[in-house]
Amino acid sequence: MKNINFKKNKSQIYIHHIGGKGGSIDFPVLPKFKKEISYIIYDADEDCIDDIKELWKDYNAIIKPFCLFSRDATIKMNINHDTFANSIYDLNPEFGNYYHQGHDGVTDHVYSGAINTYNTIDIQSNKLDTLVQKNKVPEPDFISLSCAGAELPVLEGSINCLKKSVVGVYCRVHFSEKWKNSPLFSELDHFMKKNNFILTSISSNLSGYNRVPKIARGVGHALTGNALYILNPEKIIANENLELIRKLEKISLVALNFGHTELAYDAINKCVKSGLNYEKDYLYQKFLYDFHSEIKKNKDLPELWHEKWSINEVKKLSKFSNLKKRSKFQALIIKFTKKIISFFRIKFHIVRKNNSFEKFLLKNGFKNLVKTLKNRDKF
Repeated sequence: MKNINFKKNKSQIYIHHIGGKGGSIDFPVLPKFKKEISYIIYDADEDCIDDIKELWKDYNAIIKPFCLFSRDATIKMNINHDTFANSIYDLNPEFGNYYHQGHDGVTDHVYSGAINTYNTIDIQSNKLDTLVQKNKVPEPDFISLSCAGAELPVLEGSINCLKKSVVGVYCRVHFSEKWKNSPLFSELDHFMKKNNFILTSISSNLSGYNRVPKIARGVGHALTGNALYILNPEKIIANENLELIRKLEKISLVALNFGHTELAYDAINKCVKSGLNYEKDYLYQKFLYDFHSEIKKNKDLPELWHEKWSINEVKKLSKFSNLKKRSKFQALIIKFTKKIISFFRIKFHIVRKNNSFEKFLLKNGFKNLVKTLKNRDKF
């Protein structure tokens, strides 16, 4: 494990992940900027710390056996059959029959059995704000967390960091009270928006309701999910111009790493428009300004719908699909082509070549982003 100098240039990016037992984090690794990104990974289970250190030995990483929470205190921790699901909260028995696929890929992880508590221990909890204040860890730029129901309390214990340095948060959210008396998504969402963060994406994790044979299993229930919040570039609090620029740059990189190119462009465009020309010593900074230039090269924007179609034209149409105004001949050709494909059961997939912008992104290691851009072509 490599040591981190907490007094390093403010351009360095610090990724904090809370709940790192398996060694994975929720910030996609960017190999090209490996030296410019540092990772601080926490887990309350001291037995897993050496394994996490081994997994992250080739990165700038600090691994800490800390239990993060909303206060500095001694609290109760439930040790469960599945130690990945250890929690300060009890499983709500109403959800005992729910399940998901086990980590081995072949078993059913039924909550009443897998999250059965066999021991409860006293453990020292820490606020992230306290750890930063005592210089035990650096200020976070990005926080990801999966804490078995305790995500909001952990964020509440990080309020000073959220106001001062954090530009992005990726966290597990809860739509149902799987963990008894734990905060739900609506409370966390209100907290984040109150602190000037934008909800940029959300996905659900589906759990089976009550086991039936595999052949008859349909869609699961959305008990939990994952949400990404990014600091609103319009509402940055900064004491000086340099701090403002560095925050905007980090917002841009975080947004890009999760596929939000438009927000990334807005943030870095604000840097350019400011006219403030600070040193760009880090590779990711140079990349972001090149990213801005690449977008500025292309002026290809679709027409505005409300300018193309008048109110009277829209009123005459019964279906929005008619706005495409296909001729009868075009419609006939399309219908005939579909019948030919269906009759011969033809399957084909057109893979278009990467355009110059996508090549630029691939050159800088943003493979997943290019996939996102190509998928959006389908809209």
